[in-house]
Order: sequence, then structure tokens, then C-alpha cells
Amino acid sequence: MTDKVFHIGGVGPFEFDADREYVTDVDPENPAGSLYEITEDAPADATKMRALRTNSQVLIESAPSQAGEVVRLEDLQGAVQAVQVADIDDPAAELAGLSGTVAGALLLAWEASVNQDLFTLYAWDTEVATGANGSYVVAGDGGFWIAISGRYTLGDVIAQGDIILNAGKKLIFNGIGGDTYFVYEDGQLRLYKGGELVSSW
Repeated sequence: MTDKVFHIGGVGPFEFDADREYVTDVDPENPAGSLYEITEDAPADATKMRALRTNSQVLIESAPSQAGEVVRLEDLQGAVQAVQVADIDDPAAELAGLSGTVAGALLLAWEASVNQDLFTLYAWDTEVATGANGSYVVAGDGGFWIAISGRYTLGDVIAQGDIILNAGKKLIFNGIGGDTYFVYEDGQLRLYKGGELVSSW
């Protein structure tokens, strides 16, 4: 037996046993609106009792302001978004009119591709010292979308474990020119420049 209590405004406390299960008592005149009642001889529906259970919605008219308060659907809208973009390398047009509801709100930009769709995950910030910066920092409505994962990532990537480069894939250093890159092939790490093999290990 696990005793729980709840209040309705200033009324209460009301007590119930959270280890008990609900049973369903079907109203023959309204089977869709079955009532939940407690009886000793009826079969349980294997759902533990809660402070409130209803087959309707609960209307909450104010936004949460504390960590333990209920979040409404409208509070989540804008906190997590997904938008299809024509070009994952330049999503400025699609992201320009979008904003996050809070700092750190997330947006997944994706481009449809024949073999596999392309993705970049962005976080919302109202102030960015550098301003817009290509696909790494994209201007939104009243702030900026900062790339944090996927095809683009702004800032350093710090890994405690291994970073694995699959065979045949390139590790390109744009700072020394896009034509200079490493490739792991045939058990060797090879350095290419301008398409020509420079060195291998």
C-alpha cells in the first residue's frame, strides 16, 4: 500500500492508494464514455491509480513557470521544430522567419535527397556576437539559429572516446584548402593535395 495525497486548490488533502489498479465499468448506454470505478470483484485494467484520470482533456490556461509544473502543447510549439529546406548548405531563406520560444530551443533543418536526407540540428539564441555565418549561424526572426550537430557544427567538438573515420571517407581541412585532405584507405592514412598522394602512414 502506497498512500498518496492531492489537493484541489485549497480543498483537501484527498488520499488514495497508488498501488491499486483501476477497473473499467462500461455504461451500456454510453460504452464510449466508460467510467472508471473501484470494485473488489471486477477485473483490473492493470493501470495504477493516479491523482487524476479522465477520458477528456484537461484545460490549462497559463504557461508553466516552475520546473514541476505541467507543460501544455502550445508551450512546446517553437521549442522543437522541423523544417524542410531546399539546400542544407544554405538554409537562410527557410530559417529567416522562424524563432525559438526560449534560448536553446531546437530546430532540425533537413533536405530531401535521393540516397539519404541531409540534416543539421540548430539551437536558438537571441544574441550572437559574430552575427550570421553561413550555415553555421543562420539569422532567424529576432535571433539566430546556431548549428550544433549534423552536417554543420559551430565551435569545437570535444570527444572523450574515439572519432572513427570509415574507409574511403575524407577528413578535409578547409583552413589549408579544400583540395587538401586525409583519407583512410587499405589500412593506411593518406594525405592528398590537389588529388595527388603526398604522404601515407
